Amino acid sequence: MNKKGFTLVELIAVMVVLSVIMVISIPNVVAMLDKQKKNTYISDAKKLVSKVKTEIRSNDNIAWPNTTNPITIIYLNDVYDGDIKKDPEGNSYSLTKSFVAITKEAVSGMAGTYDYVYYVMLIGENATDPTKNRGIDIVKSSVLSTENASTYVLKNINTYATPVDIANKILNSTTITLDKINLYN
Repeated sequence: MNKKGFTLVELIAVMVVLSVIMVISIPNVVAMLDKQKKNTYISDAKKLVSKVKTEIRSNDNIAWPNTTNPITIIYLNDVYDGDIKKDPEGNSYSLTKSFVAITKEAVSGMAGTYDYVYYVMLIGENATDPTKNRGIDIVKSSVLSTENASTYVLKNINTYATPVDIANKILNSTTITLDKINLYN
């Protein structure tokens, strides 16, 4: 009798080989997808900083930081044009908690020389579970172009309730009051 087909042993051997391949490849695929999501957060944060730089240079109503008001805060809502809508998780970016803050800081080693430094925070809000918010906590925008930029993409981000909280965090202070903050809105 001439039967064509696979034996049970051959089928089990194929299943074992496929299982081993899956065990090896799934973590790599998951890590690759997470890395791509982090890169998207970084790219979107860079876009937000770029939008703010354009807005502050073209709008005379926005006050630059100075000795009296050492920080200017511009929220995503103030420059939102629909370009940065959803985070890589499919959540909407917070228009009122994502921002760029600008400070005027002394240039190291150059007495009397100052530079404007941009800080960014970009939050994707999970509407059903705030503990699953993900994004970029307050960082200098310059670190977004470094090799380790993905380390600044975090889960369960702490949001700052008020502009005063933001200013005190960035300026490492506890004495900044609302009247010392330039807000654009």
